[in-house]
Amino acid sequence: MKKIILILLLTLPVYTQVVNSVKITPFINFGSYNNNSSSASFSFYSSLNLFNYDYLSLGFDQLKIDNQQWEYEQSTYVAGYTSNLFPFYLSFNYGYVAGDYTAKLFPLIYSDDINIYNGKITYNTDLVFLSGSFSHLNIRGIKRLISNQTEGAVIFVPSVKLSFGLSVLSTNQDDGRDLLGTEIFASYRNDLDLVFTGKVFLGERAYYFSPALFTIFNQNETQKGNYKLQVDYLINNLLTASGVYQHSVFDGYRIDYFSIGLSYLINTSPSTD
Repeated sequence: MKKIILILLLTLPVYTQVVNSVKITPFINFGSYNNNSSSASFSFYSSLNLFNYDYLSLGFDQLKIDNQQWEYEQSTYVAGYTSNLFPFYLSFNYGYVAGDYTAKLFPLIYSDDINIYNGKITYNTDLVFLSGSFSHLNIRGIKRLISNQTEGAVIFVPSVKLSFGLSVLSTNQDDGRDLLGTEIFASYRNDLDLVFTGKVFLGERAYYFSPALFTIFNQNETQKGNYKLQVDYLINNLLTASGVYQHSVFDGYRIDYFSIGLSYLINTSPSTD
């Protein structure tokens, strides 16, 4: 034990020079389906600011879905690195999804096994951010298929209180589905330190992976629409509380999601004041 403590004390100065801050974000999520299913999950995300420029991000989500005829448990692990090469930002993300489906009325069991590879490039010019993203998903479960997702986005940030933009997503899968959709979004911060963010997706997508949120819609059915409202309360410079409502439309069913979470920033570098 003394050796472990000594190693930690010796490496702490190096750690504080490399890692400038750490943001930890736990979330609890609930889903209500209109086909007599319900879901609950716990998510945990961490982002490390390295050398004042780059970011190392880690994410984990544990999900369980209950239905009268079946149940499903899923674990998602995501890691990503963003390099600041201003005015360019390069991001590389990897995700792994493991799931187990069990029927209650007859002997049927299968497992999901998904590898996610994502690359994203962002260019900043004045008040505008332009980005392009590509995701390759190798899906092995009750279906085996490849999903390739190409997304382009533009975000306009006219002030520290306001931003808005849109993205276009093209999804090509080897099950014959070629899908196209677009999302518009806006964010506004008022004088009470409340940030309101709204997103509307229209069109079609499947197995959509978000490199910004580290989330995946792991449903085989085609998603036809998604509407999201998020409210963040900036309690202070280090702590933020969040509430999220999301309505998602798939072929054959709809889901209402509710999420609550916190975000806490830990500054690890010594103060220069």
